[in-house]
Amino acid sequence: MYLLFLFLIPKLVFSLELNLVCTNNNALTNEVDVKDIFLLLNTDNKRVDLGGLSFEADNILVTKSNISWFSKNIELYPESNGSVSGILGRYSGELVLNFKREDSQKTNSLIFNCRKFAIKDRKF
Repeated sequence: MYLLFLFLIPKLVFSLELNLVCTNNNALTNEVDVKDIFLLLNTDNKRVDLGGLSFEADNILVTKSNISWFSKNIELYPESNGSVSGILGRYSGELVLNFKREDSQKTNSLIFNCRKFAIKDRKF
């Protein structure tokens, strides 16, 4: 019994699964008008779900203050790949997303305020 518990400790201590709802209150975002987005993050399988965009991150780094990830060769638009990176402040709840298209090398950034998702928090 104790042996099984010792094998499960690293899995329980080092794995992280987040279900967050993030709201964009930044009035300076003129190009993309995204108000709410769901962030589902699982560090075990490196799975990231950002609204309708789902991918496996190339790298996820979890520190005491931040969670960050990077992934390249993601289909951002039809027939257009790019890279996606994000950093989530574990104390501030601020999420910064960066999208870079391969064909134009242009980077778009979005900033959100995130909180744990609860179905009872829906507005309607």
